[in-house]
Amino acid sequence: MKRRMPILVTAILVASVITIMAMPICMAPESLSFEDFGVCLEYVVNQNGYERWGHSVSATVSDPKGGNNIESITTVDPYGRLHPDADDEVKREIENLTMFLRWWESLNVTPKFGTYTITATNKDGEMVTVTTWATDHVSDRVPTIIYPESHGIVESTTPTFRWEAFSDSTTGYLIEVLDTTGEEILPGDDTTWRIGLSPDNLSVTYNSDGTAFKPELTRGKTYSLFVFAFEQIWNENGTQFYCDTSIRVIAFTVSQPTVSISTDSFEYAPGDTMTITLDVANPTEESVMFQWYWGVPLFSIWHTVMSVPIPAGYDDTVDLSFTIPNWGSTPFGNVFYVHLLDAGGEALDADSVCWAYMQLRGAEGEVLDADSVCWYKCWAYRQVLDAGGEVLDADCECGAYNPSGEAMPAVDIGEEIKKTIEKIDD
Repeated sequence: MKRRMPILVTAILVASVITIMAMPICMAPESLSFEDFGVCLEYVVNQNGYERWGHSVSATVSDPKGGNNIESITTVDPYGRLHPDADDEVKREIENLTMFLRWWESLNVTPKFGTYTITATNKDGEMVTVTTWATDHVSDRVPTIIYPESHGIVESTTPTFRWEAFSDSTTGYLIEVLDTTGEEILPGDDTTWRIGLSPDNLSVTYNSDGTAFKPELTRGKTYSLFVFAFEQIWNENGTQFYCDTSIRVIAFTVSQPTVSISTDSFEYAPGDTMTITLDVANPTEESVMFQWYWGVPLFSIWHTVMSVPIPAGYDDTVDLSFTIPNWGSTPFGNVFYVHLLDAGGEALDADSVCWAYMQLRGAEGEVLDADSVCWYKCWAYRQVLDAGGEVLDADCECGAYNPSGEAMPAVDIGEEIKKTIEKIDD
């Protein structure tokens, strides 16, 4: 399973910036030594309500010959297991005289309480060991996210996230948006944006600090939102810390223009009334183009029913009705295809519905000639337009089967459809 280092360590560092800045500037160390170290326990509830736990250790070690002279920083956890600093669970950063290490492990159960022993060695054979404070508790609840709702929809591409105050002992929050979702999503995977906040902040707008990898979220895409609440304790000289972290994860989707089309039946005979329902929504701040096409693939017929701009903020359902004319005795399949296009002509959303023109009905409404079978399946429709917007070519997985073998109806279906379209427009 792909894993990254926990961002809770980043949260710890963000929250402790003032403390660190207040500490005296360190000169070159006389020997291998720890500048700071600490342990964190975490409790996570993901977007589907599943629980996870974790424990992590971080440490900064200095060496008079520089960070590159530090050979290893290892950890022994309360289970007695040795964790080297050269596997996927560890991150090493070397800067000037120091090496910074972060180690983390995800667990299916509550971490065992106790102390963590951290040992640093250098290439000169020196070794130094420290022991963390004993852990004795881990959170059993997570932050409550007010907005967005779990698996909900947000209208803005720069939404404002809101959550409830976690506890009186909370020392800070970390908000992180990930460009991915799933059961195994971990903090740090494909991060789009993160920001550390003081405990009095209970809301934040996406990219409010201008540091997001993407200035705006992508419409139609689903993201993961992590809200961290942490309680961090340092000793007086700022060399050791303990952190209890609670994390809530939800998934949310940024709304996009949507369109759907449906009919009130599948089979229609002459004299039947067809009711077409169109649902169109454009939550964006720009207008989009709505286009509706009517096709009879069996006869290679495609006509434009409607092409109109949809203003920003539009959201409505429209019902249109017309009476089916007598198009002859030959049954055939029809497809209504609709889509919304952006200013560049890219399809934002599309939908289609297939229906059958059948034989005349009897007094009881039965189909008089039932030897014709119409099947349909329509996934996508593609078209080629000329400069005037006329359809030059089109295709859709939709068809009709006529056992009688009659290839074409006695009437000009294309012309009849054009007449019907005029009635719909009226």
